[in-house]
Amino acid sequence: MNNRNYKKSIQIKNIFFSLYFLLLLIITVTPNFYIGISGSPWLILGIPLSLFYWFAIAVMLMFGLSVMYLLEDHFGEIPREGEDQ
Repeated sequence: MNNRNYKKSIQIKNIFFSLYFLLLLIITVTPNFYIGISGSPWLILGIPLSLFYWFAIAVMLMFGLSVMYLLEDHFGEIPREGEDQ
């Protein structure tokens, strides 16, 4: 991969994950959906829907961070132990 494509790939990764985490932030701090489901009697995997909402956000956040870490490692953005920075 040449340097130009490499930088473009990193830029696309940064934009994608910025939008992904911004969307998660908006979902988390916007109470409209949560208020709408807070009195719901529905269960998902035996968990009330209002709690499942928060678990789903946590899982999506962990997934996003894991994928971002793997991509940064693939692109060489994470220095190996003992390397000069």
